Amino acid sequence: GPMRIVAFDGDGNGWSLVGRATKNEKVCDATRCIAIADVYQNIAARLDGKVVGYACSVGAAGLSYYSHGQARTAANAPAQVFLPSTKIPVASVSKFVTALAAIRVLAKHNISLDASIGGHFPSDWHLDPSVSSITFRQLLSHRSGIKDYGNVSQEYDNLKKFFTQKVDTSKNTKCTGSAVVNPADPINPNDKSPCYSNYNFAIFRILLPMIDGFVDDPAHRAAKLAAAYVKIAQQNVFEPVGAAGVEAKPPASGPQATAYAFSYKFPGSAAGHDWGDNTLMVGAAGWYLAIEDVAKVLNSLNKNDGRILTSAQRQDMENTPLGWDTRTDSTGYRWVEKNGGWGANGTTISTSVALVGPGLYGALFMNSDISGEPNVGADTVLHDAFIKALKPKT
Repeated sequence: GPMRIVAFDGDGNGWSLVGRATKNEKVCDATRCIAIADVYQNIAARLDGKVVGYACSVGAAGLSYYSHGQARTAANAPAQVFLPSTKIPVASVSKFVTALAAIRVLAKHNISLDASIGGHFPSDWHLDPSVSSITFRQLLSHRSGIKDYGNVSQEYDNLKKFFTQKVDTSKNTKCTGSAVVNPADPINPNDKSPCYSNYNFAIFRILLPMIDGFVDDPAHRAAKLAAAYVKIAQQNVFEPVGAAGVEAKPPASGPQATAYAFSYKFPGSAAGHDWGDNTLMVGAAGWYLAIEDVAKVLNSLNKNDGRILTSAQRQDMENTPLGWDTRTDSTGYRWVEKNGGWGANGTTISTSVALVGPGLYGALFMNSDISGEPNVGADTVLHDAFIKALKPKT
């Protein structure tokens, strides 16, 4: 990405190369082009000095990164620079990770995405027929009939209570927003229209290990299922592209053990929020990723290299869509994107990953609100940066 300072200290004497440049790579269709350098510059112009810290990646044929600001401020001394290697909880971008893992594991076991989820639960989960008949595709596309946003803890006990409840088919509950907690009759088998719910993805923390041969241990089931799901995602999403050690909790060793990102309210003069270990609730949210981690995943999907998904699987993930959203805006360009946002104590995390237009990928992670744009998230910044970079092909 655009360099500001790259320091070398091979012999201990110390010297540095100072500059600002990026690879001059353009991606074009028949009429227009996007230059990667322009996208980076658009992001930097909008965010530098206006968020506490961020990292981004924009690419086509290869990997590149850019970061600016602080992962932690002096309010959580010592201050830490936000780097492309900085780990940050990515909130609902985790759904994108879960979708990739689910597609891979189901294919491995010759289970169709259109098969029902019944029969893939611990033996003491007794599902209503309306729940048992939900398909994997319906969960991954938010078309399961679940009308509860799921703005509650997604740990094991809550998932079991939710998915084993009795369903009243005479009710016609409508889709509820994030402000509604535990609405009555939240599963509506009569209406499978899209309705966003964390339950749709958190349940894969149970389903994927069970499908992949989980050996049950009822006394420690919740923790062992979570650990098994994390391992499945590592093996099927991250390790095939060389992203090692990705977890749903802060790193326990190495530089990031004391430098992973906190969330802040700009300008970061007040103490930030440490999101801690999310392993027991991971699935719909909770993964800790660095821009370097997710860029490797996006680069593989963008190049369609088969390391994570086959070409047919990727096309199905995009067309349905599964785990992310698709749109064609006024420019006519493809935009396949998943965003996430978490807030606590007035602090904000905002994240976005996307495949764009004629063969580009992008990702942006921010650990605060944007000064002067309090309601704008990473998805808007990323989208606008690409669209502004569009130029006629010459």
